[in-house]
Amino acid sequence: MTKNILRNKLSISLYSLVTVLFLAGNVATTHAASFDNGFTVSPVRNIISVAKGQTEIVPITVQNPSGAPVTAQAIINDFLPSNTETGVPRIITNNNTTLPLDNFISIVKPIPDFYLGPDAQKIVNVTIAVPANAISGDYYGAIRFAPVSAGGGVVALNATVATIFLLTVPGNLFQKLALVQFSAADVSGNTSSFFTNGQLSMVTRLTNNGSTHSEPFGNIIIKNMFGHTVDNVQFNNTTPRASILTQSTRKFTTALKKQKWLGYYTATISIGYGTTVSSLITAKTSFWYIPLWLEILVLIVIVLIVVGVVWLIRRRRASKFGRRIR
Repeated sequence: MTKNILRNKLSISLYSLVTVLFLAGNVATTHAASFDNGFTVSPVRNIISVAKGQTEIVPITVQNPSGAPVTAQAIINDFLPSNTETGVPRIITNNNTTLPLDNFISIVKPIPDFYLGPDAQKIVNVTIAVPANAISGDYYGAIRFAPVSAGGGVVALNATVATIFLLTVPGNLFQKLALVQFSAADVSGNTSSFFTNGQLSMVTRLTNNGSTHSEPFGNIIIKNMFGHTVDNVQFNNTTPRASILTQSTRKFTTALKKQKWLGYYTATISIGYGTTVSSLITAKTSFWYIPLWLEILVLIVIVLIVVGVVWLIRRRRASKFGRRIR
């Protein structure tokens, strides 16, 4: 009996963990997202702008991939920017939490429960109505979908699939990014200026000090010690581009082409952002790449030289001592 209870608790914990990881990915992709024994939702990210006093209807496709009919419930939440620089949203699920004035829940019309047959899908229209006196700025929200039990309650609230909204109410808004860090890093993301493995990446950290979210873009150029370009990669080159929410910092890791030749390298990044007025950030850094095999070879040579010098000194001393005895 005890083993069964422990097994059930472990299953619930793993189930919840997978859900959290799933929700985290929603900010970074627009492909259809699914959850085992749950629903499939598409798109999982909506970037829209709705003017004050206007109403916008956003269609979302919800699919029941299981072989059993189910009643689905839509749960509307606000979320906050990530505090871990990963872009993972912090969804507000606590009803006791005080929401900001520009909260997403206040501008979304309630969505009635709906029926989904086996392997069926339904287009759910999300109605967003922005009051004429609304606050200009960003409204961050998530609409989660969960199955409803026969008694009317939500089954396993943690086991939900969500679509993320980055909604902007136009006004006197501006974009302002600040570069916090631009450094070379190894495959594990550890920054340094000296590497023994040619598989490297560039770590870029940006802070959004503006009043609306931003999707930066750009490129990174790598040159060797002779000034020749050995790599040219796009920065934040996803579809759509990853967003940096207001008053938050986001870390980007850009993989580089594996370098084969030892030497001194320089990296230059050019970042553009903004819609109406384009802004540009540039930065430069440098690093050394010396293969581990070369370091070992140099160490062996040094050891051999030291051993040789010691041997010569001892031989000279022994020879001098032998002459004195004669």
